[in-house]
Amino acid sequence: MTEPLRLTPFSTADHDFLAKLASDPRVTAFIGDGRPWTGPYLSRRMEQALQDPGVQWFIAWQGKDSGGILHRHAQA
Repeated sequence: MTEPLRLTPFSTADHDFLAKLASDPRVTAFIGDGRPWTGPYLSRRMEQALQDPGVQWFIAWQGKDSGGILHRHAQA
């Protein structure tokens, strides 16, 4: 039986997971200018994401494995 997908709120504790995604050209090819993110750029983007009250970010998990990052825009 497949374990259910669960979402946890994104936090600074997810830095290493996001750094892994942000340094992978297969992922960043679809984000911004397509280049992998530098450490300082990643830190700035994380800070912006966590401070934006109109967007919620989540890490998707299945069992012990993280699988992706999702966002939800608040309805006006």
